[in-house]
Amino acid sequence: MSGTYTVLKERGSLGSKNMNVYVYADTSNELSAITSGGKVATALESALNQVYDFGGIDYCKLSKFNHEDHNYINSDESTYVADFDGFLEDGSKYGNGSDEDNLESRKGVHLFIHSYGCNVNNASAEPHDSKCGTGFSAGVKAWSGVNCDASDIEETSAIQEAFHCFIHWGNQTVYDLTNTPSSEEGDHLREHALGMIKKQSSDNITPLLAYHEYEYRGIGECKNTTDRTPYKWSTQLTYCTKKAIQATANAATDC
Repeated sequence: MSGTYTVLKERGSLGSKNMNVYVYADTSNELSAITSGGKVATALESALNQVYDFGGIDYCKLSKFNHEDHNYINSDESTYVADFDGFLEDGSKYGNGSDEDNLESRKGVHLFIHSYGCNVNNASAEPHDSKCGTGFSAGVKAWSGVNCDASDIEETSAIQEAFHCFIHWGNQTVYDLTNTPSSEEGDHLREHALGMIKKQSSDNITPLLAYHEYEYRGIGECKNTTDRTPYKWSTQLTYCTKKAIQATANAATDC
């Protein structure tokens, strides 16, 4: 193994609408999840395939940082977001050890996988307030957990946080898909309404609705108000999620 990253999945040809997802492990305990065949890597591959097959994306790629050849992040639970930021900006306390000055200069989402829990307090994405601030035009950070008691949410959560970075909540199509009233325009949390609870053999919570199934399940074009339990976590994206990503990509072509 050599270089900074290993490509796990790649489709299409580079164009003006490219989705790049870079995954990182906090320690060796998370490495298997982001390696080919691991639960996070497999989930992200599936999600990228769904978006690419939907149309409107020129190219997508999933890459794993080669911690085996460089450094792990080895973050502190109280400062892991700042530690990840420092790791990407090599030369600080948690330098990544590669020959690149700043990994975040690579356009796309930089997804940090940790073991600090699988809940809304430990899974999030960096806010992006303009159409040119998403992963289509800039490097954007996100983070999510593994090695949790509720292990079936790990794949769903990783997809949600990575794909938040490819959706601009200020896009008119996103407003329309989430039925956002003018009084709530600018509220990026409305992106969760792009998900739904799908009625199958049992109810499945799709990625964008994870952690927010009670707040946003009855909102938007892909809403579902079922009260059936128990819920299962799904890696299948809704039409609304794929359409929102497509619209964000189209708007970013002039960035």
